[in-house]
Amino acid sequence: MAGISLLFLVGCSAGKAGTEKHSEKQAPVLLESAELRLPMQEYLFSSAEQEQLDRGRSALVDRCLRRLGQKEGFALPGAPTGAPDVMDRRYGVTDAAGARAHGYHLRDDPSSRPAGTRPRQPDAQLAGLLHGEAGRDGHAKIPEGGCIGEADRALAGPKGAIGPTESARQLNFRGFTGSRNHPRVTQALDAWSACMKRKKYEYPDPLAAMSDPRFRGKTATPLEREVAAADVSCKKETDLIGVWFAAETAVQKELIARNPEDFDTARKAKQSQLTQAAAASRKS
Repeated sequence: MAGISLLFLVGCSAGKAGTEKHSEKQAPVLLESAELRLPMQEYLFSSAEQEQLDRGRSALVDRCLRRLGQKEGFALPGAPTGAPDVMDRRYGVTDAAGARAHGYHLRDDPSSRPAGTRPRQPDAQLAGLLHGEAGRDGHAKIPEGGCIGEADRALAGPKGAIGPTESARQLNFRGFTGSRNHPRVTQALDAWSACMKRKKYEYPDPLAAMSDPRFRGKTATPLEREVAAADVSCKKETDLIGVWFAAETAVQKELIARNPEDFDTARKAKQSQLTQAAAASRKS
């Protein structure tokens, strides 16, 4: 990313080469990306926070439906309970035990769930109440945008812009792409690829390994588990996670420093939504 300096590459100053070299030598090898925290996470919703938001939203929608005469409530489908946080696989799979057991598959893959465990779909009449798109005859009091629109405005204000702000979403995207193309990260990726080649697997980077078409089945194959285990081993050998995380941290900090007011707004918007969601859940 042009114009973004990665401060993690130097020590206190560019002239302290000895200090820089020593700090690099002493730096711990990082592996479990789920345990790391990037600056963007102050503005995005964690899985627990998203569940809190979904519960509050569902409570508001249910209240609206009952007010309109719907006898049975409707639970909005939100993120699956226990869904991975944004860091869980940001740099590919990093859990050695999980890789050996599940390959690149999630422990709880929604596509493999029995049909009876998936959220039910609303019928046409209920969809009209939820979205305000149909069935207004006899329901003159359906709010604009339906019960979902009403709930979103209660949580996020008049525009109903629920979830992270656009600035927070862009920070997520630009932080990843900007760090991915930095020379220190590309060097680490090349080292990872060479490590994998020594193990008889050829991939340019971990994301290519994860997206291998051979690994798209409902369950992991023995080959997938072997490749995933080698992937994690090579990440440890090359400290790919540590290098990439340091790079992305620096990129994100500089992006935030360029637009502090935008990110102050993003932080406040997130906190306000969580506060409103908690209040809605308590009243249900």
